[in-house]
Amino acid sequence: MKPTAPLRNNFNVIAITPWISSRCPATLVRFASSRSRTPAVLLFNDSRGLSLSRMSRLFFIRFRAVFVAAAFILAAPIIGFAGEKTRDRSPDGRFAMSLEDGEDGEVRITLVETKGHKFVLKLDDSGHPYSDAARILWSPDSMRFAFFGKDRKRDWTYLYIRKDSGFEEVELPDIPECDHPGLTGYINSNLTPKSWVKPNTVMLIAHDEWTTEDDKAHECNRTVMIAIDSSRKASIQSIQQKK
Repeated sequence: MKPTAPLRNNFNVIAITPWISSRCPATLVRFASSRSRTPAVLLFNDSRGLSLSRMSRLFFIRFRAVFVAAAFILAAPIIGFAGEKTRDRSPDGRFAMSLEDGEDGEVRITLVETKGHKFVLKLDDSGHPYSDAARILWSPDSMRFAFFGKDRKRDWTYLYIRKDSGFEEVELPDIPECDHPGLTGYINSNLTPKSWVKPNTVMLIAHDEWTTEDDKAHECNRTVMIAIDSSRKASIQSIQQKK
């Protein structure tokens, strides 16, 4: 039996499968040509010969779509592995915070590059549930960030600034304490990042807790503006105490 059109290339038959249909008894033939890596499917009909039917063309189109989608997924970079989470991406999309569970129950918190998952900076070794509160607050230009961490005693914040292909810590200035009249015991001081009001200025919330001789609990909240200058030094711009 002759095909409906001349074959211009050499073809290799890959598979032959019966096509079960009461309206069109035929056979599906899957083959590949010497000039194409993508296999095609044609419908062999006893009365009409070898022809590319509408149904087989639809199958062929779907096959190619699935093939392209699978290739795209395999080529995409993997951001995150077993037991690991990544979040808090920088505005430019280059960096993110990684939280990786260790065998000893510790959670390793690092800064990584989103492309290729390259290690950039160690931020903290924590544990559950405190690691769940960890976060990065980015400046709008992705050149600085505030890292917030938590443990069973307090909340704390570190500042970092871009240096070459990585980041380095910026030393925070001493923040004046609130007045603690009638203080007994110790002061529980916490520092939380609120927002970047400018690319080089971050707003922090300083929160103190203490008890007095009459066993009453007291607290003090302050809004602190910290600016990082061109020499990478941080200084207090203003402090406002909330009453």
